[in-house]
Amino acid sequence: MSLGRGDRDVGATVKLLAARKIVVILLQLDMLDLASAAGNMMLTMLAVVQIARDFLVERTQSGLARAKSEGKGLGRRRRSLPSKRGDIVVKYEKDESVSEGISCANILGVVKPMRPDSFLW
Repeated sequence: MSLGRGDRDVGATVKLLAARKIVVILLQLDMLDLASAAGNMMLTMLAVVQIARDFLVERTQSGLARAKSEGKGLGRRRRSLPSKRGDIVVKYEKDESVSEGISCANILGVVKPMRPDSFLW
């Protein structure tokens, strides 16, 4: 059973239940009573952790939005240049070496989508 969706929800639910003289005990934390001082401290620490996580998500989202607005490409950089992809396919079809400092997975990523008879299995 869940007491709430977030730390504020859980805190409000615990306070509401405490006002009705209902004791909430967390079995996963060695039978910790949330109405006690130790339980209150645990709820406060969980709230601080949730706030820190929210800040991290906020900073990540703003950084991604800024990079996107500046036109920067997100994700991992491609090792194979678009101009060399055609050469890679031709060499692969002729069974010549196409490594050129590129991993086998990247080579197959270039070759397989361009072949109509390619399957993943």
